Amino acid sequence: MADNANGLPDMREATNGLVILEPRRKPTCSLEKLEFVKTSATTIKFTYPLKVLIPDHAGCTNCAWIYPITYGGGLVSGDEISLEVQVKPFCAALITTQASTKVYHSEDNKPCVQRFKYSVADKSLLCVLPDPIVCYKEAIYKQSQRIELSPLGNLVLLDWLTAGRTARGEIWQFTKYDSCNEIVIDGRLRFKDSVSLEETDNLSIAEAVGGFQAIALCVLLGPQLETFTENLLRTIGRSKSFGEAYISNTIVSISPLSYDTREDVVKGCIIRIGANTTTEAFAEIEEVLSPLYSILGGDPFENKY
Repeated sequence: MADNANGLPDMREATNGLVILEPRRKPTCSLEKLEFVKTSATTIKFTYPLKVLIPDHAGCTNCAWIYPITYGGGLVSGDEISLEVQVKPFCAALITTQASTKVYHSEDNKPCVQRFKYSVADKSLLCVLPDPIVCYKEAIYKQSQRIELSPLGNLVLLDWLTAGRTARGEIWQFTKYDSCNEIVIDGRLRFKDSVSLEETDNLSIAEAVGGFQAIALCVLLGPQLETFTENLLRTIGRSKSFGEAYISNTIVSISPLSYDTREDVVKGCIIRIGANTTTEAFAEIEEVLSPLYSILGGDPFENKY
């Protein structure tokens, strides 16, 4: 498998998982209130070590819940997982996990690799809300996510990582972690975020992440999410009142993200979180995402953290 210029797996490689979601019927409304029609998975393909589950009654709305899972519940040295998901117009999809993705120690310096490609059509919604990546001691992990978003498509992307098996004292003791997220709109790269963590002689991973034990990135973008993201920009981005104390064990930052379409400017936001524990990171994530759960038809993190 070839790597690209960033050292991450090339998204042009053949996938071993494919899901295509299409509407069961044509919509009867303009969907201005972020309502979606019932969705059918017209294509589901996967090969070992990947398995894809799409339960019929995971949520109580028209949103399809997709669970990519691996046999054994984690990634072992040399595993390569590829998944492509296509969300057609007027469909809503949630990609989530049953539990955290565990990355076991590397043998012979072989990485565990996951690469994802998502296509989001106009008037559709894709929410990628997995549990965090947990890299064990001496693990090597590479991940790339490429989202091809139509100008009127909607996206919520969460990517987060914990320090490892902290209960066993494994705090940022993996060998290497690489992650790259790209959002392409109308053939143009509009957003790219890369994280590379590796121990060096001059700087430890723990020092590089500022002493936090969980870090997260959340991107929200799309015309039907604008009211939601504008509210987040107001609440999270507001200045502290004089004398108001900052919470030292958690940092949450937000910045705007926008792009031009032929008709309008579509606005969104980028949220970054650093926390001392997974529970504290999740509390901030939950505060951001909970208004979306009524659309998804449930809370994918319920009773987990």
